Amino acid sequence: MSHLFITGSDTDVGKTFVTAGLTHVLHKNGKKVCPYKPVQSGGEIGETGLEPGDCKFVKNMTDLLLPYDLMNTYCLKEPISPHRAAEKEGVHLVPENILDHYYFLENKFDHVLVEGAGGVVVPLLRNSFYMYDLMKQLGIPAIVVTRTAVGTINHTALTVHYLKSIGIHIKAIIFNGYEGHDYEDDNIKILKDITQIEQIFVLPKVKEFSREKVQEVYEKHLPFDQVLNLLK
Repeated sequence: MSHLFITGSDTDVGKTFVTAGLTHVLHKNGKKVCPYKPVQSGGEIGETGLEPGDCKFVKNMTDLLLPYDLMNTYCLKEPISPHRAAEKEGVHLVPENILDHYYFLENKFDHVLVEGAGGVVVPLLRNSFYMYDLMKQLGIPAIVVTRTAVGTINHTALTVHYLKSIGIHIKAIIFNGYEGHDYEDDNIKILKDITQIEQIFVLPKVKEFSREKVQEVYEKHLPFDQVLNLLK
């Protein structure tokens, strides 16, 4: 598979940070790549109106020049679960529109990196269509982004177990925000043993968010050859 779904053990674990990293590494090495955020909650008011903040971050941290409407299908204002934000704003989320958008990108780019919203059991349509339904319909492997801090063992193990139980193939776990504590090392070791996922990446906590510093982190901790291997 040449495309990946970036999901997380929870919200705010660093899915967008990881998506930007994978995008940067692939783009820098000559790959035609598109980061795709099907549904953005918590859009930001910008020069063009309501803009998908996650897509903006990816563009700011990479050298990718793509319009927002290519990278995002639905942008909602409220920073809450997509189903509720859509209900409050009178927007009907149509899964077929997301699939059509993805298929367009799939035929246009070498690699499409689909970034989910929140975790895998986030509703897109109340009681009828969840993030995991989208993952199943897209039929592409997943990367699970998670924390290294206390609580990650439970959240990550449950996420991985659930995805495996519904037939989603997981290519790797990416631990984000590592600070060098011994308990973090132990958390990573335990999760590798529990999940039996061999591909593990660890990204350090970044304190300076300049493009240059962040790109240095990406290139050091997401080596191109290993990233490319995830897409085979």
